[in-house]
Amino acid sequence: MGVAVVAGWRIFTLAMSDFFADSDPARALEWRSTHPDALLRLAELRLAERRFPEAGTLAQRALAANPLDGRAYRVLADVAREQGDPVRQRTLIELAVQHAPRDIAARTWAAQIALEQGDAAAAFSHYDRILRVAPEAQTTIFPVLAGFAAMPGARDALVSRLAEQPPWRASLLVYFAGTTPSADDLPPVFEALRAMGGLSPDENAALVGRFVRDRRWDEAFVAWAGGLSAAQLAALGTPVNPGFEDAAPPSGPFEWKFGRVAGVDAGIRPLPDADGHALRIEFQGQRSAFRDVRQLLLLPPGSGYQLRWRSRFDELQAARGLRWTVTCADGTAGVILATEPSAGSSPWRQHAAAFDVPAECPAQWLTLELDARIAAETQAMGTAWFDDVEVVSRDAGQVDLPKS
Repeated sequence: MGVAVVAGWRIFTLAMSDFFADSDPARALEWRSTHPDALLRLAELRLAERRFPEAGTLAQRALAANPLDGRAYRVLADVAREQGDPVRQRTLIELAVQHAPRDIAARTWAAQIALEQGDAAAAFSHYDRILRVAPEAQTTIFPVLAGFAAMPGARDALVSRLAEQPPWRASLLVYFAGTTPSADDLPPVFEALRAMGGLSPDENAALVGRFVRDRRWDEAFVAWAGGLSAAQLAALGTPVNPGFEDAAPPSGPFEWKFGRVAGVDAGIRPLPDADGHALRIEFQGQRSAFRDVRQLLLLPPGSGYQLRWRSRFDELQAARGLRWTVTCADGTAGVILATEPSAGSSPWRQHAAAFDVPAECPAQWLTLELDARIAAETQAMGTAWFDDVEVVSRDAGQVDLPKS
């Protein structure tokens, strides 16, 4: 009977200690003075209060209660740092990481110490473990890693870590491309990774997107072309995929971009009356300010060009109709071509329109849009097909693409 009472009391006190260990560790220790989690939690609280001797004593008691819990070593390391003993801090952090490899705070300190010692590879190894265990830590760690990606001294170590394909790699590269103050910092990282196994579509798109944002058009094209296969490179035209026949077209601004607009279905579809594919636009009777089929071109300024295309219309009802425009993506030149709008019904027909590219227009958007001056003219119903869209020089009959 006595043994049962003692056993029951031990179970009860342990349960009460467990209950209060996190929320009220001092109370938990009243129930069981050797509860390791309560001792550790109270040590962390005393550390935050800068009561370092008490924090150290509690951490030592936590280690005595559970020698395998490395978090107590991390508290002792913090105490050593505050007491001006960096050598002891490093030793204790090594023990903390060894015994508690998933402890974020210990890993963070270990990374910081490695950086202070000039060991970037070791620091990135610790950051890697943190990001694998706690992906939410990206918000605090990515700015640190992006800063090192822009530093030649640490860049090689980071690239080597990224080449191992950690699960956070794409997210970091997208973040880096979007936030680095200078796009000059991007090629050393992205091109090194391209040479060490390639970039994913999302990673390459981040690089291209930043160059486009900064209006570094030629670099954007070269980066985009770096993600193409040999067959795709050999088949490049102006625009890219002029006949809409590429079954797996690359993504990006130099390929056809299809926006999503309510009441409009736009995309590449099989031809209804022949082999192959074409661009099909179906309007469903709603008002839609449609200008959502577009592609970025790099036509050299100072030359005369001709836009050629074929189209077919199936009862397209619109106040004005569909038209192609070429608009400068940079500078102040604005619209340099606006074709006559078309609607109604017609079989396949060939069209052509001439235009010139002024000197202040290094890049251009080719856009298919519904011509509308007021909101009432944006309502349309019916279907239109487009195929064999190409831009040629009026002199030479062809357009040279930027070198990739």
